[in-house]
Amino acid sequence: TSIDTPLDSEKKCDKNEVLREPYEVLKKLHREVKQVTQKEKMEEYVYLGLRLTKGISKIKFLESTGVDFDNVYGKVTEKYRKMGMLICEGNIVRFSERGLDISNYILSDFLLD
Repeated sequence: TSIDTPLDSEKKCDKNEVLREPYEVLKKLHREVKQVTQKEKMEEYVYLGLRLTKGISKIKFLESTGVDFDNVYGKVTEKYRKMGMLICEGNIVRFSERGLDISNYILSDFLLD
């Protein structure tokens, strides 16, 4: 049995050939999935979360990564809090207005070695 393809009504092809194509695409996509490391997960959470005006929740960080925020980022957070660049209110960490102005610089300190 043959069917018309949407791109070329003149060209006929086998149904099995058409059905095999999406499967091949899915196989390729499946191979391209990258496993995210714990380090990358933590960095991404902080990097994206601090860009939000509401900042990040230490509790949600723990729930998302399984790691205590202060154990990983306590020193760098305290450094910028003392400089007035970060605001720490309870379990929330966010940029101050001053910190927002140089947020890219500050965020680079949150990247783990």
